[in-house]
Amino acid sequence: MNPKRPDSPHFRPFAASVLALALCLGAAALSPAQAAPATVAKPMDLGLADWKLQPFSDFASHGVLWRRAPGLLAWRLSSARAFGSLAAAPNGAKLLFDLNLSVLVEGQARPRFLSSTASVENWPLWSSEMAQDKDLRAKAVTLYSAQDVAVAVVTIENTGGLPLKVNPSLNLSRDGMGLAGGVQVSGHHPALWLTLDRGQALGRSLVEYAGVWMAASDLRVDMDGQVLKLRQTRALDGRGLHLSMGWNRARLLKPGQSLRLPILLAWGGDEAAVQKAAETQWLAWALPQGKALSRAHKRWTAMLAPLPRLAQHERLLHRAVLDLYLDEYGQQEALSADEFSAQKGLRDAFFSVDTPLAALGWSELDMGRAQSAVLDLSSFSARASAAVPPYSGDEKLSWDAAGLPLNALAAWELYHRDPQPQRAAQFLSVFGQRLRNECAWWPPNRDGDGNGLYAFSGEEEEPTYMQALDSSDFSKPVALESWSLSLSSLVAWQMQVAAALAQASGNKQESDHLLAVSKHSQEAIHDQAWDLTQSAYVQGLDGFWPLFLGLDHDDARAKDEIEGWFLKAVAQNQDPWLENGSWEPWRVYFAARTIAEYGYFKESKDISDSFIDKMEKMDEFPSKINADGTYQGGDSAATAAAIIEFLLEREQQEVFLTASTGEFSARFIQFHSLDASFYMRRMQLPQKNDQYAPITIETPKHGKILDEKAFIFSCPESLTLQIQSSVGLDISHAASPKHLIFKDAHQVELLVPARQRILVCFVSEQKQK
Repeated sequence: MNPKRPDSPHFRPFAASVLALALCLGAAALSPAQAAPATVAKPMDLGLADWKLQPFSDFASHGVLWRRAPGLLAWRLSSARAFGSLAAAPNGAKLLFDLNLSVLVEGQARPRFLSSTASVENWPLWSSEMAQDKDLRAKAVTLYSAQDVAVAVVTIENTGGLPLKVNPSLNLSRDGMGLAGGVQVSGHHPALWLTLDRGQALGRSLVEYAGVWMAASDLRVDMDGQVLKLRQTRALDGRGLHLSMGWNRARLLKPGQSLRLPILLAWGGDEAAVQKAAETQWLAWALPQGKALSRAHKRWTAMLAPLPRLAQHERLLHRAVLDLYLDEYGQQEALSADEFSAQKGLRDAFFSVDTPLAALGWSELDMGRAQSAVLDLSSFSARASAAVPPYSGDEKLSWDAAGLPLNALAAWELYHRDPQPQRAAQFLSVFGQRLRNECAWWPPNRDGDGNGLYAFSGEEEEPTYMQALDSSDFSKPVALESWSLSLSSLVAWQMQVAAALAQASGNKQESDHLLAVSKHSQEAIHDQAWDLTQSAYVQGLDGFWPLFLGLDHDDARAKDEIEGWFLKAVAQNQDPWLENGSWEPWRVYFAARTIAEYGYFKESKDISDSFIDKMEKMDEFPSKINADGTYQGGDSAATAAAIIEFLLEREQQEVFLTASTGEFSARFIQFHSLDASFYMRRMQLPQKNDQYAPITIETPKHGKILDEKAFIFSCPESLTLQIQSSVGLDISHAASPKHLIFKDAHQVELLVPARQRILVCFVSEQKQK
């Protein structure tokens, strides 16, 4: 084994510059004791996450740090590259190594700080800690300076009255289970390079390279009790990793004097890229004092910039944003775009629920990247010559798209929310090609009997809320349901979207076919899913899907489902979103959205307020919560996204015009009839994400809109609206209804000044020529 290492000629110019720097600074900087650079972040952002419970990541890094205790700089570095069939489960192959820092005082046998309990402050993108061990005090700041690069600065101060000779030691360890590779010390720079091959644990190739750098002019590496010579490669095969990185001679630390020690970790699957990143980051961020920390704060401030200032729950909003940020994946060989893991570092899987829900939340931060994530994981079948299953396969990590195909729903939402119409149109066009190909797969593969109702083929396809809490829960039938209402509804709805996109592309034959397939499923849902004895849809909260997606045009059914079952249960202090003894926050969000669509705005707001209050009291944002409030697992991207959506009141963004619709006020984007005969849409959305300004809908006689065949709308802010109607419309200022702005119009776009009341009257059935 003779891997290329940084003692090659490629590294010599860099080595010369580092040597010059080392001669100026010494192996590590000695100075009078100074206070650590003050962080300028708001105290409100302190403790948004607990890095002992949540993976610490940044810059869409492929690796995560976990805080351990006790000790100083005690972290565990794990990789998020263990993709494939084993990625959804914890696996020892993800561990790269554990590390900590100790200090040996000359003449004393016990290393300092190994068993110290450090006081830790966890900030959004960095962690600071302080520990005292007799007459030595240590302060450390750890953060990510770039993707797959973590830097730390440790300041060691002599607080006693006598001079001490100290020798810091960075300790690395890992068990030998499934580990192969090697270790080498560079001859041209105080750096340690590791080849970590964990392929034995996965049954396939998984090699990563790690560089560990510490300020030193006379580096000493001890491995398994033996000094590792320069340019000598030592094998790790089955023996584990047990080494310490220190100096050949101790340095004198006088009373009141401090020693500043920069440390850098870089890792990844591309050896050359790791080496390049390590070089750049060491000179740019590891050595200059305060730069990396200042830059981390600026990035966090920029991260929050697209979001509004909230009078209440702003800290909760910041926590949810941080969760999304930490769950983001960057580009790598296994993924071709930005993605979101359910719980990065803990459960590295991309489920059909978590990915699209996370994209909805991310759209409030960066619309372009949210669209990129949905495109990449929406349907890889678009890359095949024929329709193939809508999942990624082992190389891109299987996901349960067959469980709930929510990517089409997320794409449709992103299209309507995008403040840049050209980008939105291009995104939907690209997505449409994938969706149309995926739609060709569903009928023959999940509706084998052709009855229009779609079923799961196995338990691995089921969404998590349909799965029992554990194997001892016998309340769930052993056999899968013969068909799923949620799956059937979502497939029927996405067939309609695909039909509209096919029509827009000029393929009327395909559009007609997709509409026919969708209509067949709608009829089957109406015939088979409605329980006449209960006047509600079957399969619990899944009964909301036909309503939410606008598949059921029967006002009476909607009222029975919402008032007779759902709101009745809520009024009796029951939780209708409980499934198998637990509930998932994203389903509460869609429940609130559904009832808001049908005009139950107060009830929707009550659900939102109750949900936010529950989330404020939780230490984490888990994907599933038990009825008694307990939960397992770490933070979930889908839950974080649901919190963001609730805080921005996105549950109001779509309202249906039905026979029951009267006066209301809501922050909607779309207001439309279920049969598409009337459509009103807010255009030119603001670039900065905020709660949409409320639009107030009134009627001239304070009755129902369709009874009066008229309504009046106004908004405290100016807005641009697009209105389409199969029925002719007369539009005027409410104060002067005889002076028409538009007469018998079917399609208009108008700019409405702030607080102007506009009257819309349905006047004819004749289409405008």
